Amino acid sequence: MVRNILALQQNLTNIALPEESGLDKARRFYEMYDLGADGILKHIAEHGAAFSLDNYRRMLDFIYSGSGQTGGLGAGRAASLAEARQSDQYEAHVRRLRELLSQAQPTPASAPVPAQRPASARAPNMMA
Repeated sequence: MVRNILALQQNLTNIALPEESGLDKARRFYEMYDLGADGILKHIAEHGAAFSLDNYRRMLDFIYSGSGQTGGLGAGRAASLAEARQSDQYEAHVRRLRELLSQAQPTPASAPVPAQRPASARAPNMMA
């Protein structure tokens, strides 16, 4: 997904102004998503917040529900998300996220996002 966003962004660079676009934000969002829940919290602790609480909660929802893998919006996704939100680990990540965002200062758009986490460190696909 990140490569597709980068390719599209490069193609549009010739016709757009060099300001941060929605594509930059989308790319950074998916780069953060690829870090996983623990990686996202670590990145916020080290570099500050780049997104709102709602955006970070959405990332956690995607990670825990597996919706980033399926793309579907059916009843299975809703049930999976409800189950994920009840998990202790999910709640612990949300609490830590709130703590970090209450003390974090917003960072510039250019805050580096580390490389993608290994597949073994990702949350399991709960939809499989």
